[in-house]
Amino acid sequence: MGIISKNKTTGAAPVNISKSGSRTADNSPAPEPASYSLADLSTLKNTLSFSEPKERKRAAKAIYELSDVSHKKNRTTIIKTESEIVEALCECLLVSSGDARHLALLSLNNLSIPSDNKKTIMNNESNRAIVIDALVTIIQTDPAESYLACIALMNLSFLESAVPIIAANPDLLSTIEGLLKEGVKAKAGSGKSEGVRWSCGLLKNLSRSESAATRIAATDIVGSLVQCLKSPSGAARWSNNSTEDFALFTLLNLSQHQNVLNDLFKKNKVIQTLQPIARSVVGVHSLKATLTIGILKGSTRSEIPPAAGSEVTELVGNILAKKGKEKEYSAGVFKLSTAVLALKGIATKGDASSVATPKAGALMLQIMSSYVLASRESAIADLSPSDNALGVFAAILPSLLQQKSNDSREANPATLKAVAEITSLVQACQDLHSESTSKSLAQDVIDTLKDASAIDRPVLVETNRIWAAQRERDGISNSFFSGEAGQEVDTDGPLSFLPCQLDNGACVIM
Repeated sequence: MGIISKNKTTGAAPVNISKSGSRTADNSPAPEPASYSLADLSTLKNTLSFSEPKERKRAAKAIYELSDVSHKKNRTTIIKTESEIVEALCECLLVSSGDARHLALLSLNNLSIPSDNKKTIMNNESNRAIVIDALVTIIQTDPAESYLACIALMNLSFLESAVPIIAANPDLLSTIEGLLKEGVKAKAGSGKSEGVRWSCGLLKNLSRSESAATRIAATDIVGSLVQCLKSPSGAARWSNNSTEDFALFTLLNLSQHQNVLNDLFKKNKVIQTLQPIARSVVGVHSLKATLTIGILKGSTRSEIPPAAGSEVTELVGNILAKKGKEKEYSAGVFKLSTAVLALKGIATKGDASSVATPKAGALMLQIMSSYVLASRESAIADLSPSDNALGVFAAILPSLLQQKSNDSREANPATLKAVAEITSLVQACQDLHSESTSKSLAQDVIDTLKDASAIDRPVLVETNRIWAAQRERDGISNSFFSGEAGQEVDTDGPLSFLPCQLDNGACVIM
């Protein structure tokens, strides 16, 4: 079966392309050539580099078919067997045009999907430079194919270590800046709109890196992202992986690097643009806008949606449980550090009582205790989720200590137990953090708990009960708070939500 040539970019009627890549006058497939197998990889590689245009097209088509969705298992084999085929595909797409270039790009996209292939391509300094430069050149010079080049770079950028390398290309971000400016108002489905869409997808991945955020800050990209969100179609019609979805995610990632973006968010009125999305749209787009508003330092209480506390608390719980939300987001889409940072902003700048539920309090205690536990087994590179969880707990603690005005009974054993266990955890967190602000905040919580221990605190008791039940499910002994007994770190157990992201396979709690 032939493939349908890309017509989004030209507006022309679909054209059938046979396995050879050739067309007939009546638009029917041309006769098929002999089929190819993995044994022909070396020949195909040489054909891509040194043959006539027609033969290059045939070779690119063969590699595409050997690596398409029905031959996924071949993708890693192709790179392991003939790693130089990537370089040959790049040469082909640079010296070719039309179908040959299109098929070479499709092949590169297929081969850039497996994790092992990303590592093979990006860990070879010479190879990665050729690939990145070639794809950037296509984005610069071929509007019809720019979207495929963006997708290939996006695929590679799912490898964490590849992000700063790709972003460091001297022409990439300025090229994307120009593409966005020209195409942001393009008609949906046109070549320009697809280029905008997938360049935003690439930005979504690159914006995770502070070094990339620094480079983005030197462009007008943020302004174009804001324009993307002023879609006439209305936010309720946006889908996952749409231009608007990618733009929202990029702004969410960039909000976590505010220190290098200076006043770009204020200058481009990002919060004002996100407010109606956060307040009026149900689903993942509303959630992304809410998270960004919660994180941004410039947001105020009136700008934080009333439902923000419950929505982000639910997200934190789902992340810890390693699950998604039906029809909204899958497990692993959002990072714990992002969600807890946003919840801290909501609790400290917004209405703390909207966050102050026993469930939210227990989730913060779960995060803090997991980091304390993990730190006793190995060094932790990033303590920010624990630190921010402490900030959330400190903000909502006054609400958790509230009781009915006529209820001033003496503290019962459950209250004393809750105060003692939570105090023990916060003391452990105090020892864990080196920054004076975190230590001071922990001490404030300890002092508040001590002052509150004289009378019954039913909401705090319920918070501690939920946390204790989670500890029991996770098999965590109470004794670890005081250091009486060690606890083995099981990455498939209670600490599995902590990200382990080293390319060499070793695990470091991030």
